[in-house]
Amino acid sequence: MPSFPFVRPTLAVVSLLVLGLSIIARAEFQNYTIDDFNGDEKTGVVPIYNGPSGVWNVRRANQPCEICLVNPDGNLMLNGTWHDATTNTKDPAATVVFSFIGTDIWVYCALAGQREGGITTDSHLTLLLDGAIVDSFDWSPTPSAPQFTYHQAVLSAKDLENKEHIVAVQSGPKLGASSLILFDYVLYTAEEHLTSTQAQPIPTQGTIESTPDKKDGSIQIGLGLGIGLGIFFAGTALWIWYLLYRRRRRKRVQRDPRQTIVGGSKPAGGSYIPLLDTRRSAPHVATQPASSQSHLPLPLVAEPDASSNSDVNPFPIPPIFWGELGVSRKEVEMLRQSADEPPRYPGR
Repeated sequence: MPSFPFVRPTLAVVSLLVLGLSIIARAEFQNYTIDDFNGDEKTGVVPIYNGPSGVWNVRRANQPCEICLVNPDGNLMLNGTWHDATTNTKDPAATVVFSFIGTDIWVYCALAGQREGGITTDSHLTLLLDGAIVDSFDWSPTPSAPQFTYHQAVLSAKDLENKEHIVAVQSGPKLGASSLILFDYVLYTAEEHLTSTQAQPIPTQGTIESTPDKKDGSIQIGLGLGIGLGIFFAGTALWIWYLLYRRRRRKRVQRDPRQTIVGGSKPAGGSYIPLLDTRRSAPHVATQPASSQSHLPLPLVAEPDASSNSDVNPFPIPPIFWGELGVSRKEVEMLRQSADEPPRYPGR
């Protein structure tokens, strides 16, 4: 079986190419939720609620609150649960604290419309990320505002470093006004691999509106980068294969050791065949009657020198060639003799 040493490095390059593309394709972005009651669907960690004593209320769709002044439809909340808190102008802020590992985050709340009797429905929220304020939200409903608006992304932070972040959502007085928060859930984006546990569909009794899509732009950029790298590595592999193939072909080529002898010089210890001169000369014009002596015999071809031990014999001639050459010479001489006789005409 023939061996092809250039195939092995080519296969190695192709293997590295496939491995690189597989690593690029394995990275993707996933969205995860942090429910107000059930916590992080990925880690199971539940948010921590801080503030004045009794400021936070745990609300469930299957447990109506008779004394509560603001009662959204719990069936439209994620998993049928939410936390609410109302802070007055002189109260400390109500805060919910949690952590996540990812690059983007959105905080979802329900918003209430106006109520009669001085019921607080304004919302003044602040988002702190790793101790720094990164976003804020203010809501003062108008008379035309609906009773409740669900699944509203009130706070967000994007394009973060993919690491653990500490988040605090504060609801507190602003400009002398009270604040209401109807906290439902948090959505964050994390960079994952296919080998990791995939995120399950979000179980909810309501419909999540305005949910941000996964990082389609980042995925498209990664896909374009992967395709570009794939084309680059494929071209490199083909070029390396071509160079190795040419090198292999050059090793197989053997130069012909025979040398062409032009002219009448005879190499020492061997025979040669004089080559015909292909250059045209002026046509010969006969100046005397043609006779059988006007034509010289064909030159003899030198036979091999048996007494010489030299190996220089660029054109070895088999013995049968000499017999055939003698027969051809006799036939040519007969044709010449018949052609040299003058024409004879019968007498008139």
